Amino acid sequence: MTNEHSISFKYAKALFLSAEEKGVLDEVGDDSAKILSTLKGTPELDSFLKNPAALEKETCKAVRLLFHDIVGETTRRFLVLLTNKRRISLLEMILKRFERLRDDAMNIVRARLEYAGELTVESKKKLIDGLLGGFNGSDVVLDEVERPTLIGGLRLVAGGRLYDNSVRTSIKRLRRHLISGTTIKNR
Repeated sequence: MTNEHSISFKYAKALFLSAEEKGVLDEVGDDSAKILSTLKGTPELDSFLKNPAALEKETCKAVRLLFHDIVGETTRRFLVLLTNKRRISLLEMILKRFERLRDDAMNIVRARLEYAGELTVESKKKLIDGLLGGFNGSDVVLDEVERPTLIGGLRLVAGGRLYDNSVRTSIKRLRRHLISGTTIKNR
């Protein structure tokens, strides 16, 4: 684990424990989602926060202006701490780690479904029911992404595993086997 990863994990764990102790885990989780969304939607802000040349006073002011009214007290205090300790550049990494800790504690599995064309409600229901069975009673939060480049079929990333049943990957697999002269085993 690199130094940044180690540091971000310690801060994420501290935020998690603090939120859990105060009974505001859901609130801090919502705050985290808002902040991550803001960072993703504003690359300039992300660059500013990661800039080691940015003055602490300016960084504090920017963080206060941006997030003071949209996050709860625990998150506000945490942002001030990160700024004062010059760790605000790790904010995104820390919040992503926090969300994983929170998901684990709440028995939530996040999954991303990528598909080539429209999925019917019935197809989605079958996939979700299949997912629920595979994760021993965990709640599954599904993020759906349409990806025409898959040509057909779908890809599912869940619980750290990739299930790829896309036409694009099948074509690549077939091509590899044709070039190598090996036979294709049915999966």
